[in-house]
Parts: sequence; structure tokens; C-alpha cells
Amino acid sequence: MSPISNMNKDGLDNLMDLPIGSWEAADLLGAREGLGLTQAELAAAIGYDRSAIAKIEGGDAPPRRVVELAVRYLVERRPQGTHFQFRDRESSRFRPIGTAIGITDRSFPGQPNIEVELAAGSAIWFRLTPEFDSGQRWTSIELKKATTQNGFPLVQLVDGYSALNFVRGPDGFGVYGVHGDYSTPPSVSFAFETGEIWGVDTYFIDAVKRHAGDVRKPGIPYFEDRFKLAMHSFRTVLTRLGIKPPFKWIAGVEGIKGCGI
Repeated sequence: MSPISNMNKDGLDNLMDLPIGSWEAADLLGAREGLGLTQAELAAAIGYDRSAIAKIEGGDAPPRRVVELAVRYLVERRPQGTHFQFRDRESSRFRPIGTAIGITDRSFPGQPNIEVELAAGSAIWFRLTPEFDSGQRWTSIELKKATTQNGFPLVQLVDGYSALNFVRGPDGFGVYGVHGDYSTPPSVSFAFETGEIWGVDTYFIDAVKRHAGDVRKPGIPYFEDRFKLAMHSFRTVLTRLGIKPPFKWIAGVEGIKGCGI
């Protein structure tokens, strides 16, 4: 079977009719292209090593049964919606500077609700979304349940804040880290009604620079483990909402100009 580019629904259905364990390299390639995934995206979606996918599609290794079964699972549950678009790929912030994310969602009666605005500072940010937009939308109550129960998976990108609090906006629900003023937190993780999740921290980079002072050049902090933790935790939230893989992510760091290796 020769590789097929832009395989349509019928082509995918024909692959599904083949006996399990019979896929060849071109079959895996066709299924991946039919799902609209890159090798890296497929590897991330099924929790597999990208180099193994590349070897299989290059004909250097036969499709392993676990890979075939995982891809068949994705094909059977392929979304019918349009590709999901990030709200804003370039911005590190939820809202324009000076605009509130939402109001506090306090658990104890009698406490006033106040507006919450992300503090100024150099930002570390991470986002996770479904690959496809099903059109379903979730209320802030549903998002709160999915993000704060059974393990509290809406984690902050950086640990160590004195307390956590909740924020409820017109388009979602979030958890933020408290550092002094409750109204201007430097760390927020927010689940939007569409299923997109953002995490951002505006304290850590500037704190590293202040600690270094004028005596030495600050090093570039290591964030890979935090991004990996956020991906795992945010994926748990999407799963609780009933959103199926594949997912996609994007991350970034601002304000590291002048930092050393």
C-alpha cells in the first residue's frame, strides 16, 4: 500500500476494516495524515516516542501493535468539529494590561468579591487546547468542579505562593497564587469555557533578576519540568470535561534578554 496524502474519511474507514496487527508503514502514515496530525502531535497524543513513529513511517521498523491500537482508537473517536484556534498565540496575558480577568470566587459567605487582575512582570506561560473544537461550552460551575476536585489539577506554573484563591470570569474559571494583594496575583491558571487552558506566572523571571542584582548576570531558569507538569495536569482537566485527544500546546517565556546560560 503506497502512502496516501490528505486521506479522506472513506480512506480512514477502509484502514479500520483491516485486521488488527496487519498495518504496514504506509497504513500508519495514511491514518496520521487522515487525522491531520504531525509525527510529533501523534506521538504526544498516544504517549509514544516520536523517533519510533518516524522509524515506522520511514519503513525502518514495522508498526508495533500498541501503536496500531492507539492510532485505531484515535481514528474511531476522530472529532467531527473544526480545528481549534488558540485565543491569542502571541500574547502571554489573558486580558489587556489594566483589564480584570474576573472576580474572586470565594468559598466562605460574607467575604466580598473583588476584581482580579494579573500583576505586571515578565511572563512564563503555557497553554493546552483540544485539537478540534466540538462547539461544546462549559459553565464556570462545571469548570470549577473539573479543576478543583480530586487532586486540584489546575496547577500554577511556579510553586511557593502563600495561598491559592479562585477567580471567575465571563468566559471561564481559574485558580491563582497569592503574593500579597489578593487583587493582583502574579500567577493564574485559567480554564476557558471552550476547553482551552492557560497558565501564566509574572513573578519568577523578575525575581531571578533581582536576586542576581548588578554583580552577576542571571541565568536562564529551567522551566521544562514545570511545562511538563502543567501539560499532564491540564490534560487531566480536559479529560474530566470529556474532551478526547489529540491535544495541542504552546509555551513561551518573556523578559530573559540579558540572561546568561
